[in-house]
Amino acid sequence: DKDLKAILAAVTPKLIADDINTAAEQLDSLLYEYFAERCGTQRLERPARARPGTAPPARPKQDQWMLDELEQQRTYARPAGSSSTSAHNRINRQAKKLRRTVARNDQQLKVEQERRKFKQNPHEYAAGVFRPKSDKKPTFTKATADAFFASTYEDKQRSRPYGAPPGLPRPAAPRLEFNQRPPSEDEIGEIIRRKPNRSAPGLSGITYVVFKRCESARTKLCEIIQHVWNTSIVPRAWQLASIILIAKSDQLDLPKEFRPIALLNVAGKVFFSIVNKRLESYMIGNGYINLAVQKAF
Repeated sequence: DKDLKAILAAVTPKLIADDINTAAEQLDSLLYEYFAERCGTQRLERPARARPGTAPPARPKQDQWMLDELEQQRTYARPAGSSSTSAHNRINRQAKKLRRTVARNDQQLKVEQERRKFKQNPHEYAAGVFRPKSDKKPTFTKATADAFFASTYEDKQRSRPYGAPPGLPRPAAPRLEFNQRPPSEDEIGEIIRRKPNRSAPGLSGITYVVFKRCESARTKLCEIIQHVWNTSIVPRAWQLASIILIAKSDQLDLPKEFRPIALLNVAGKVFFSIVNKRLESYMIGNGYINLAVQKAF
């Protein structure tokens, strides 16, 4: 970490104050070059997720034994070349009734199995449910993708100021003030610590692991975040994303059949996580969000 600290000294407080864009880009560049030279590069591959319900639940041995026994009895109750006997018909009815019971038990077992999977890891379970149907790559050009997604997600009124709709009751004055103090190193470190190690990096190629394990990198990131907080100038590198297209169907020649996923640089995500956490505390602390009614976003 001493060598890295000496290298990162190039990102000086003066550079951060004079040109935050260059400072942020230089931090990413120095970190990437340092670890690429010493550790090499590797494409981050996620382990394949099994879709919920793909593995059949284990059927109770007693149910399976009873089905096998009835099948054997049915065979003995109907001699070869003869019509169905009363015993054979009776066993058929018993087998049919047992199959219905077994089917209900299997369904209940499957439901319980899925409920247990969900409780163990709700996020992983949801990712399996909404896993893309195809991992194939698009066959259209980048120019086609740029034109389609730019027109689809363009917001020409993005800068338009919005006011409260007429007649909408105004909320009460806040009891708690929004925390506007620059984030401390401890607060930034806690945000980084909670981030997943295998989170995909953005254009910088830097993952959270770098900032978790290298104090000098974390310290330099803190200086940049605190400057961004004080000046309200977000670095250009934090506004750019790598777009991954995930196929929703097998129509690989149509951009509309792909879902775009934006991968942002982790340095910027740390900053916006702080904003999100403080905004959440402000809204909930002042009773502006009813947790009994409002969920998710």
